[in-house]
Amino acid sequence: MKSNFINFKSFLFVSGSVLYLLLMQQPMLAATKNPEARARTVDAAALSSQRTSIERLRTSLKKNRGKAGESNILERLAEAEQTAAAIEFRIVHGPASQKNGKADLTGYRRYLRSSIATLTELINRFPNLAQLARAHAMRGKAYEEVGNNSSAEKEYRYLVSRYSRAPETSAALMSLADMAIANRDYGGAIKYLSNMEKREDDPRHPFALHRMAWAYYNLKQPAKALLYLEKTIDMSDGSNESLKELALLDVPLFYLEGREQKLPQYSSEHAPSYFKSLEQGTILGKMIIQYSKLLRAHALGDDLIVFKNVLVESQPDRPETFEVVTIAFEDQLNHRRFEQLVALANEVASFQKRAKNREVLEKAQKLLLDSAAEIQKLIAKNRNAEGVEELNQRLSDVYAAFTRLVDENDPRLAKIHYNLAESLFSTKQFEAATKNYRWLIGHSGTDEKTKNEATQKSIASRYEALRIHGLMPKELKAKSLASSAPAKMDDSVTEWIGWVDSRQKQGTGDENDAFYFEANRVIYANGDISRAVRRFNAFALENHKSQYAQPSAALVLDSYVAGSNWKELQELISAYLGVSEWKGTCEPP
Repeated sequence: MKSNFINFKSFLFVSGSVLYLLLMQQPMLAATKNPEARARTVDAAALSSQRTSIERLRTSLKKNRGKAGESNILERLAEAEQTAAAIEFRIVHGPASQKNGKADLTGYRRYLRSSIATLTELINRFPNLAQLARAHAMRGKAYEEVGNNSSAEKEYRYLVSRYSRAPETSAALMSLADMAIANRDYGGAIKYLSNMEKREDDPRHPFALHRMAWAYYNLKQPAKALLYLEKTIDMSDGSNESLKELALLDVPLFYLEGREQKLPQYSSEHAPSYFKSLEQGTILGKMIIQYSKLLRAHALGDDLIVFKNVLVESQPDRPETFEVVTIAFEDQLNHRRFEQLVALANEVASFQKRAKNREVLEKAQKLLLDSAAEIQKLIAKNRNAEGVEELNQRLSDVYAAFTRLVDENDPRLAKIHYNLAESLFSTKQFEAATKNYRWLIGHSGTDEKTKNEATQKSIASRYEALRIHGLMPKELKAKSLASSAPAKMDDSVTEWIGWVDSRQKQGTGDENDAFYFEANRVIYANGDISRAVRRFNAFALENHKSQYAQPSAALVLDSYVAGSNWKELQELISAYLGVSEWKGTCEPP
C-alpha cells in the first residue's frame, strides 16, 4: 500500500511539473508551426521534468536508507534515469541537435550509466526482491546501449537461466540471439531463438522465427531458412503485415541460395509457382521482380530466360511479367547476345499493351534503342567482315520491335529509319537502305532537312543497287536517232529515273547532276535514243557549268554524226559554240 502511495505521489509530481512547463511554453508552441520543432519542445519539457524527478528521488533515497520503501525508490530512480535517457535520445536525434550529421550521445549514455549504478545497488542490496528479473533486464539493456556487450550478454544469460519463466526473458533471448548473429555465431543464435520458438503467445515470436530463417540462410541451409520464412509469414498474417512483407521479400534471395547450390527442388522453372503459393497479392509482383534482378546480378542469364518464359506462359497479364521481359532483355544486351536479343525485342513489343506502368514502358523503349545503338557500333567496326548482313538484320528487327512500342507519329521513328538506312548503306545492302530512306521522305514526322538528305541518298542507294544487278550501262556506243526503239525497262529503273527527274526539277545545284547524267545514259542504252538525246541536249545547255554538261553534249553530237544528220549537227555546233565556258572545246567536224 505504501509503495503504491509513493508511486502515486511521484506521478502527481511529474505530471504537474510537465503540465506547468507545457503551459509556460504555450506562446512559444503556438508560434512554432514546424511539427518537428514542437515535438522537440515537448521533449525538452519532459526531460526537464524527469531531471527534477530524479533529483527528488535521490533526495528521498537518502532519507529512506534502510527503510521499507528503499527498494521501491531505487527501482523508480532507475526507471526515471532510463526514461530521461530515452527522451535525451529523441532530442539529440532531432535535426536541430545534430552536428555534422552526427548525434551527440554523451548525455544519453550518462543517464544509462547512472541507471546501471542504481540497478546494481538495487540487485546487490535486495537479492530476493520479486521484481529482480525486471531489474536484470533493465541493466542488461543499459549495458547493451552503452556498448558493453560482454556485460550485457552476462546479464541476459543470468536472466534466462535464473528467471526462465519471467516475461522479461523473451527480450533477453532476442538480444542474445542478435549478439550471436552480430558475431556470426549462427548456431548459437538458433539455440536462443529455438527457445523463443516455443513461446507462441509472445508478441516477439514471429520476429524470432524471422531471425531463425536468416540464421539458417547464413549457415547455407536454404530448406530450413525457407521453412522458417513460411512460418514467419503464417504467424504474421493479419497481425503484423510489415513483417509478413519483409519475410516474403526475403523468399527470392533464400530460394536463389538453393538454386546456386543446384538443389533440384529450387529450379527457376518452379520459382513462380512457389512464390505464388506463398502470396497472391501485390507483394507477389515485388517477389517476381526481385528474383529476376537477383538472377541477373548473379550472372544466371539462362535461368532468367527460363523464369521469364514460365511467367509469360503462366502469368502473362501480370504487369510485372512485362518488366521481367525487359530485365531479361537488358541482361542479353549487357552480354551482347544479339541473337536472343531479337526474340526478346519482339516479346517486349508484344507485351507493350499490358504495360500499365508508364515508367517501365519507357524503360523498355530506351533498352531497345540502346541495343540498336550497340548493334550499330558493331556494324560500323565490322562493315567489311563476314556476317555483317546478319547484324544488320538484327538491327532492323530491333527497330521494328521499337516501332510497335510507340505511336506512328513518334519523332524518334525518323531517326531510327535514318540510322538503319545509313547502316544498311555502309554494309552495301543498298535496296534495304533505299527502302528506309524513302520511308523518311513519305513520313509526316520527318523534318525538311532530313527529307532533303534522304531524297538524295535514296537516289544514290538505288543507283548502287541497280549497278550491282547490271542494270546500269558501262560503255555507250553512239547510235543514230532513227534507230530509236525503246525496250521495256525494269520497274525499279523506271522508278529511280522518276526520283532523279523529280530531284532535278527541285534545282538542288549540282549534287544530282551525276545521277541525272546516269539516268540519261540508261534511257539511251535502253534504245530510247531520241528521248535520251533530247534530255542530254537540254541538260548541257541549261547546266553548261556542270562537269557533266560537255559529256552530255558530246554524246548528242556523236548521235547526230552516227545518223549523218549534218544539218542538225551544224545547228547544234553553232549553239554549243555560243557557250562561253566551252570555247575551244567544240570544233566542227
